[in-house]
Amino acid sequence: MSRYPWRNTSEDIAQEAQSQWETPGGAQEKADAAEQAAKDYSDEKLDAHIGTGGTAHAVVVAGGAAGFMTGPDKTKLDGVASGANNYVHPATHPPSIIAQDASNRFVTDAEKTAWNDKASSALATPTTDGLMPATDKDKLNKATNVPTASTLMLRDETGRAQVAAPSATTDIARKAETDAVQANLDSHAGNEEIHVTAADHAKLDGVQAGAEVNQNAFSSVNGVAATSKTDTLQLAGGTGITITEDPTNKRVTVTATGTATPGAHASSHITGGTDIIPNAVTNGSSGLMSGTDAQFVRIEGETKAGAQNKADSALVAANEYTDGKTAVVSAEVDQALSDANEYTDTQISAVNANYIRQPGYAATTGTGSAYVVTLNPVPTALPNGFGITIVPHVTNAAGATLNINGLGAAPLKKQDGTAYAAGDLLIGKPYTFRKVGSDFLADSSGGEVEIPGQTEMTVTYSEDIAQGDMVRMYTPPIELLPAVSSAPPAASIGIAMTNDYMAVGSNATPFLLIYKRSGDVFTKLANPSVLPGGLPNALAFSPNGDYLYVGVGVSPYFMIYKRSGDTFTKLPDPTVLPGGSIAYLRAANDGTYVYMILSVAPYFMVYKRTGDTFTKLADPSVNPLSSTPRNIAISPSGVFIAISYTAAPYILIYKRSGDILSKITDPSIVPPGLGGGLDFSYDENYLTVAHFGGATLITYKREGDVFSKVPDTQTKTPVQSSDVVYHPSKMKLFLVQSNNSPDILTYSQRGDQVYRATDSRDAKSQSANRLAISPDGSYLALVSNTVPYVNVFKVPNEKVAKVGNMAALMSETDVGVIGYAKEGGSAGDSRKIIALIQ
Repeated sequence: MSRYPWRNTSEDIAQEAQSQWETPGGAQEKADAAEQAAKDYSDEKLDAHIGTGGTAHAVVVAGGAAGFMTGPDKTKLDGVASGANNYVHPATHPPSIIAQDASNRFVTDAEKTAWNDKASSALATPTTDGLMPATDKDKLNKATNVPTASTLMLRDETGRAQVAAPSATTDIARKAETDAVQANLDSHAGNEEIHVTAADHAKLDGVQAGAEVNQNAFSSVNGVAATSKTDTLQLAGGTGITITEDPTNKRVTVTATGTATPGAHASSHITGGTDIIPNAVTNGSSGLMSGTDAQFVRIEGETKAGAQNKADSALVAANEYTDGKTAVVSAEVDQALSDANEYTDTQISAVNANYIRQPGYAATTGTGSAYVVTLNPVPTALPNGFGITIVPHVTNAAGATLNINGLGAAPLKKQDGTAYAAGDLLIGKPYTFRKVGSDFLADSSGGEVEIPGQTEMTVTYSEDIAQGDMVRMYTPPIELLPAVSSAPPAASIGIAMTNDYMAVGSNATPFLLIYKRSGDVFTKLANPSVLPGGLPNALAFSPNGDYLYVGVGVSPYFMIYKRSGDTFTKLPDPTVLPGGSIAYLRAANDGTYVYMILSVAPYFMVYKRTGDTFTKLADPSVNPLSSTPRNIAISPSGVFIAISYTAAPYILIYKRSGDILSKITDPSIVPPGLGGGLDFSYDENYLTVAHFGGATLITYKREGDVFSKVPDTQTKTPVQSSDVVYHPSKMKLFLVQSNNSPDILTYSQRGDQVYRATDSRDAKSQSANRLAISPDGSYLALVSNTVPYVNVFKVPNEKVAKVGNMAALMSETDVGVIGYAKEGGSAGDSRKIIALIQ
């Protein structure tokens, strides 16, 4: 066929069996049909592509029918970055969305104003304001109101200040100097020898010019001289002379009376006379001297002077004789006394220097670790038996020594040869020691008597206590705290505590409530993002509070939360989960093992923690019987695990070795009925079990792996006790009573004996379920079926007080320690006591 169909060549025609060519009309008809068919096909496809846009492509409608993209839309699309969204940047931003750092922070108008108003950092000069230099500040700080060189003067609260005594003419005068000047002025002004008084002026005014000093009234009359200006001469009359005064005319008249002077008449007065005067009577009336007396006086007698001279001579002679004899005797007496004193001093010195027979006494100096004393007489050596009583000036340090007169330090020790502990030797108390070998040992009359089993304790006194007072240490009843904020919404069963957190399992959403403690206030935290789907029957914290274990009544039955700050986040479930509801959970104190009892076989499971991974351990070879366990307890060391349950023997005890738990032999006496709450004492020596038969409370004492029942001593037993909690550091026991009053019972334990202690005054009757105690023993939480569903009690600290009445003391049941005060002190003081009974 020709490559050109429109050509009709003979060759082409000859080679065709029949005609393959079309007439022009036919060709046109076929071409028209083909064209129409193509148009129909195109329209069909385009209509399907266009949709509601019409037979021709419409422009896309925003939020409406699809269509072609316009040119501006394409330009806009080309300008949009990949992954961009329809974000409109706001014109302004709130400060809260802008991050700040050390180099970029907001500044308020007030701060800017304050900064702008701040003074320059330049230092002040004498002419320019500025910051005070440190040297000026130092001067200002040293300002004082007492005289101090090179310091500023500061007035005291009365406005006064002091300066040193002035020496230069320009110095400030003190009150002492001004007082001295004033005193001098006062003395000068009052000196009448220097100054003329007003009286003297008046006297001078009355003296005439040229006046002379007054002369004596007369010079001398018949040898009688005047001695003053106003002297008086007295004229006296005599025999036959009369003196007559005439004051008016200032005249004296001397008149002779004419009477003659009497003649001799002495003979008339002597013996034979007419007017005899009697002789003088010795030591009697006066009179004439007798002849005998005259003979003695004139011839035989001695004059007074002569007699006195003789007497004086005799006295001198006697004194000389006596003095001579006295000197001899005195010398002999003095020598004897000197000899006696010397002998006595020698003997006393010998006695005093014998410190074996006569112990010395001295208050110490030095330090509490090295006491020093000085004795007089001075010892030359410290032989065995050397005795001394010391009074410490400071309480001793451990291993104290004593150095006497520099003879070397020797250790102070008790009678048994052991060194004193720090604080054993008290200030101001006497202690007697004897030198034995190289040590000073407490004398038999000193030191302290030790009673076997006594213990020294440091306690805080609750009242004033004197040294030696008998004391008791006791715990007051627990105290109910105010209700927690956001109390549980329904009856609660699960409860767990740390020192800072408390978890409660409630029977209504959110099911798990976590509280944080601040002081005595417990405040609910935000719920975890993943919550249990039902009632948490069992709760437990890890010892450090980092993990919270939750046993739930619905799948997955066991949930684990990890704490970060105050946020608790659920961890992935363990690979192997319990097959049913968890009744109780306990976490071991080592933080590694978690124990739980279940409502389905195998009834008892143990998980081991490694980091945040919890792996189920192999079941013990002996599991609880096919009945629901009631409670579980872990000993403080984590070695022993006890489980109470509802079938005989009602209690099983396991011992852990590594990851293996082996059941130990049952106690010889098992509870007589359904097991309830149980717990180990903090010293791991006792296990107390509550049950529902007989005495309802049994205490077992552990010796090795053997648990033996002790005699029943409790004064009141609980009724239907579902939970038992020992105090973490004291022999004190708390029990729950369901539907009985009070809801919490407190017991004190002394050795094997358990006594009912004083109930809390806030305890009441309610449908109580379980207890939890904080690891430090300060708080006790109780959950119940009664509003407010959780109550928190504060466990008071132990108090130390004097024992006033022995009979009353013996009747008390909350006393933990009885002893005596080793040190005296006041309320609130930390002092040592000796505990005799615990």
